[in-house]
Amino acid sequence: MSRFIQLVREIHRRSIWQVLGIYLFASWIVFQVVQTFTEGLGLPEWIPGLASVLLLIGLPIVLATAFVQEGVGRSAPEHSSKVEASDAGPASMSEASEAAGVRGMFTWRKALVGGALAFGLWGVIATGWLIFGDRAVAESIEGRKSVAVLPFVNMSADPENEYFSDGITETIIAHLSRIADLKVISRTSVMQYKDTDKNVRQIAEELEVATILEGSVQRSGDRLQITAQLIDAESDDHMWAEQYNRELTDIFSIQSEVAEEIAAVLKATLTAAEREQIERPPTLNIDAYNLYLLGRSWWNKRTADGLERAIEYFDQAVEQDPNYALAHVALAETYALLPWYAEWPPAETYPRATAAALRALEIDDRLGEAHNTLAAVRTWYDWDLSSVEQGYREALALSPNYSTAHHWYGQFLGYVGRLDEAMAELELARELDPLSSIINTNLADLYYLQRRYDEAIERYETILELEPGFGSAYWGLGKAYLQKGMFEEAVEALRFEDSGELTAAYTALGRDSEAAAVLEASRDRSLRNQLAAHVGVGDVDGAFAILERAYEERASFLLEEPNNDPYYDGLRSDARYTELMQRIGLQR
Repeated sequence: MSRFIQLVREIHRRSIWQVLGIYLFASWIVFQVVQTFTEGLGLPEWIPGLASVLLLIGLPIVLATAFVQEGVGRSAPEHSSKVEASDAGPASMSEASEAAGVRGMFTWRKALVGGALAFGLWGVIATGWLIFGDRAVAESIEGRKSVAVLPFVNMSADPENEYFSDGITETIIAHLSRIADLKVISRTSVMQYKDTDKNVRQIAEELEVATILEGSVQRSGDRLQITAQLIDAESDDHMWAEQYNRELTDIFSIQSEVAEEIAAVLKATLTAAEREQIERPPTLNIDAYNLYLLGRSWWNKRTADGLERAIEYFDQAVEQDPNYALAHVALAETYALLPWYAEWPPAETYPRATAAALRALEIDDRLGEAHNTLAAVRTWYDWDLSSVEQGYREALALSPNYSTAHHWYGQFLGYVGRLDEAMAELELARELDPLSSIINTNLADLYYLQRRYDEAIERYETILELEPGFGSAYWGLGKAYLQKGMFEEAVEALRFEDSGELTAAYTALGRDSEAAAVLEASRDRSLRNQLAAHVGVGDVDGAFAILERAYEERASFLLEEPNNDPYYDGLRSDARYTELMQRIGLQR
């Protein structure tokens, strides 16, 4: 008990109570400032909590520092003053005592200031490390204005209404994608979570977003019930929820309201132009909208049959409402993809794609999707490489979250040899559509074109782990193996789609009869396949004959091959190659 009383007296003698009071008052001020900055700058909600912990930890450090330093400060000066006083007399004793008191006062103040500065410095370092040193935390700060719209659940009695609930999901994504201040995940990636067992946190981590929007749709005749809720993926808290019971004709206003509510909750800046685009109904004809959604359901299959069926529905939608701009855009996108997925003749499809895109822009020149498709067609078919870049930039300015625009613009940059810029643009496309096999494959293709074969192989293999049957990844993998001299592995990969490059692998292995069989079989396949097969057996004249046919047919693959592909290095010393590239507009 006596020791405790002695400790209390010592604390009082050393003015520790003053240090405690000043520290608590200063801590309160610091905490108020932190809270103000957290709210004003939109920092994570855990920042004030972190400040509280640091201040509490600092309290014993500062008190201990003050206690020890004050003890040292009092004992030494007092001893010194006694010696001086004994030698100097009463007057000097008084002055010495006063000086000792002043020195003692400054000692504990210095202890307090020193301790506070030491703790403050330590707090700054700790906070800076947590916020800026740890990448995951930094990404979570940047990702606060990010959202993935999961497929809305079809609650209707008729399972055939699945296309309708999917269409609502897609429309809300399209609305949100127009907001430049938001990161919005594309349809391709979110649709992979349909009927998933994964929880919100898992999905958010895989898609690299901070929030998830989920909901349901129930359609009964002309009545519509839509529920939606926005969830914070980290805390699993509901940030916003709403239920809409409206007439079917109110579908467009509901979708606009949902998009604007999400922007408001996430504190995303919504410009007047963006708001106007979101609130403008795409059509006043519900039948046309229904046909459009049916067409999109087929278009999203990305098969030859799916694209052809999609055209039928989009045509009907345009008949119902000739001023339905999005239906014209959908027609343009479908015709633009047919040569890639269904091997339709470019001369038959690309002019139709151009006409449809131009018609859409006549109706609404602020549709980024239309600008993007028009730029793509002028790239793939018109080979107007000197002027199309502005079209891609306009598309991205109007639809900054449109992953396809980033994707196709990145491909264009690759065609003209700007591979580093192409990589950056495709990375943006991947961020918005992280589970897209074709975007990830085209990123791997860029590593291959840069002759970074090991990195390309690693990426192709990752894609095939997620989607084992994706032919484009096998094709790229096989070509990378060829360049590394791994011919047996190349054969295994290229066999997946009987690629023309098999001739090169078989020839390198001395299996000439198999190479000849692949060359013969290629005659009934695409010009791209024929070209690869002839190059693989060293038939340069045959390769240039095919290149001339491809030029006459405006084959899009001429922009990729043989322009950048290492597989065609053997052709580039031939004068015919230089002349062909000049005709296409690809100067080297």
